Amino acid sequence: MSWTVVPQCALHVAAGFMGVADFVCNVLLKWKFSTSSPCFQGHKTVDVELEAQIEALRDTQRKYANILRLARALSNHFYHVVQTQRALGDAFSEMSQKSPELQEEFSYNSETQKALCKNGEILLGEINTESSVLCCIHRKIQLKKIDETFETLT
Repeated sequence: MSWTVVPQCALHVAAGFMGVADFVCNVLLKWKFSTSSPCFQGHKTVDVELEAQIEALRDTQRKYANILRLARALSNHFYHVVQTQRALGDAFSEMSQKSPELQEEFSYNSETQKALCKNGEILLGEINTESSVLCCIHRKIQLKKIDETFETLT
């Protein structure tokens, strides 16, 4: 009779013989990877109420993830709008100095763009704050999902 030793359990008593620990480990590994015996195959226990709660939580998580994605996209786009308004304000200011005949109009446009930029920065700050709150809520939902998974397993 010849035995093969599994490397993870290599405790040799003597060359060519398998130690007790190797034998037990080999038996356990064979049992672990055995798929031929139906008595070792498990069946998933289904708790309908718990499954419904988990699915509702997954749905809520997907919705928050989508809202968070949209809020970040809005923040990114609005940031570029504010930067464009700032550049326009600077360009109008420069043109008001170079064109005396249109100085009043360019100055007015420059001041308008600068006011829009200032208010846009305030709004952008609020959008970023809201995105941070949504991110925290999303993380809490993920942690709740993980906690419920652990509770289910124990």
